[in-house]
Amino acid sequence: MAGILKGKLALVTGSSRGIGAAIAANLAAKGSDVILNYTSSSSQSITKELSDSLTSQHGIKTYIVQADLGTPGGPAELIKLTKEQFASTNSDRPFQIDIIVNNAGIALNDKLPDLTTEQFEKTYRVNVLGPLLLMQAAEPYLPTDRSGRVVNLSSVSSATGFVGQSVYGGTKAALEAMTRTWARELSERCTVNAVNPGPVLGPMYASNTDEFKAQIKGWIDHTPLMRPREGIDAQELVEDAKTSGGRPAYPSEVAGIVGMLCTPDAAWCTGQVVCANGAGKVIEAYSPVNECQSNGIQHSKIYHQIRDINENDTRIGSMRLSLGNVAQQQTEPVMVIVRVSISAGKMDMRLQHFLILIRHLAPLRNLSGSTGPEEDIGRYPLTSPAAHGVITTPSTPSQG
Repeated sequence: MAGILKGKLALVTGSSRGIGAAIAANLAAKGSDVILNYTSSSSQSITKELSDSLTSQHGIKTYIVQADLGTPGGPAELIKLTKEQFASTNSDRPFQIDIIVNNAGIALNDKLPDLTTEQFEKTYRVNVLGPLLLMQAAEPYLPTDRSGRVVNLSSVSSATGFVGQSVYGGTKAALEAMTRTWARELSERCTVNAVNPGPVLGPMYASNTDEFKAQIKGWIDHTPLMRPREGIDAQELVEDAKTSGGRPAYPSEVAGIVGMLCTPDAAWCTGQVVCANGAGKVIEAYSPVNECQSNGIQHSKIYHQIRDINENDTRIGSMRLSLGNVAQQQTEPVMVIVRVSISAGKMDMRLQHFLILIRHLAPLRNLSGSTGPEEDIGRYPLTSPAAHGVITTPSTPSQG
């Protein structure tokens, strides 16, 4: 892949640290010249260090530009200053921005009663209006042969409904909507995609409160690639995973997916939100949980209701569901009341981390001894992808 982007010019917003710096490094390793953008003067020195490192390692050109994308004039100023720098060193080359990565963003984790108008406006200015104004300013300089690449940094928060992220999650949902629109409007100029990381190691993740980390623990615990690896992952992450549920992504892991979308091989992919979260997005039905103690063992207490009335043949019953490895830990299971409809053809119940597929109307039975991902309900299979759902005592079905 070395040199696959040679001769290209890439703009990465918010590239002084974290995911942005990792993306800049990934694109530089592929041969692209890189525009390094930062906001605060306090980031000037580390951006210069990154510039020197990329230049010496990969023999590419870098352009350092300070601009605040959360201000009305910031995006246009970024393009203007970049064009001026470019012209001073490339007199025989027209100014063209081949790659744009809208990475700059801010996050707040306040619950509904604590949100303010100022927080809302600031977050939307940076996360939504900033990329929009930047694309407006950069549009005249995009390629005209579909070779351009735009990648927007979204988040799993756009769909998972994390507690405290009414505003942040909303901004990322808006960015995904703009991704699909730009893919159509700019189809003759560039592809436009988004990636949606979950927790990523870096300043933003470090700023999360213990309360917020507790809220997303269940989600992390059931994200396959977030399981820590002894001897491979940093020991502090392995230790932290014992309480947080798993490790965050490394910035380079997210950057690799962004870099892939910027290559010529990604020419037929546009308007997509590409998962960059270790399969965390697979847990579509997750909602934050409250932790409780039972005989010294932590379990998840989840209350969720599912109702799907089938006019032909429906039975509604209550089930007792315990999460975690309750079958092996002789502790009191957590009660969850679920209204489940079972039609004559198929039942499809999605309950948090628990997925049941029954291909026929069959009686439920006691599965308190189940330990693996696949068990049997009568003669029909029960599949739990996360292998954490156990039906312990179904109640007598009732109508209504």
